[in-house]
Amino acid sequence: MRYKYHALTKGVRFDYALTLHFDRTFATRPRTDNYKFLAQGFLRLFIRQLNQRFYGKKSMNPDYDGPKVYVFPAIENLDAQRFNPVHFHLAIGNLPTTDFKMIQDTIKKCWSKVPHARISVKGICVKEIFYEKGWANYMSKEHDDIDSSAIQFDQIHV
Repeated sequence: MRYKYHALTKGVRFDYALTLHFDRTFATRPRTDNYKFLAQGFLRLFIRQLNQRFYGKKSMNPDYDGPKVYVFPAIENLDAQRFNPVHFHLAIGNLPTTDFKMIQDTIKKCWSKVPHARISVKGICVKEIFYEKGWANYMSKEHDDIDSSAIQFDQIHV
């Protein structure tokens, strides 16, 4: 099943892998439909923040046809049967800079705008992607084995 993700992103360069955690009050709530809806909304907000900070407010306009951040998102532990803390995994690319410190700081600022975001050192992890198939396998592990809603297909931006 994982070959689908490789095919879906073929020719698209993702440069960074992110892991973003929520605070305990949100991450450990019971999994309901409303919970899933909130988590997906928080993901949309984060992606909008990324585009705004990297490409300016003009990128928020529905008519904007310029560059945007490439995003391949997954929400881990969203399945109602699991009680591990919910968190996001994202692969991102098409950034206007290669300055790792600036990228890291921008991601932290964007994540801090999301309700219930865990802002500590353990709440945000940013790593460079060196092996494309490796990140795709990691991102899709839960989708294949545990929860078919883990990959957020409607929020993939390439």
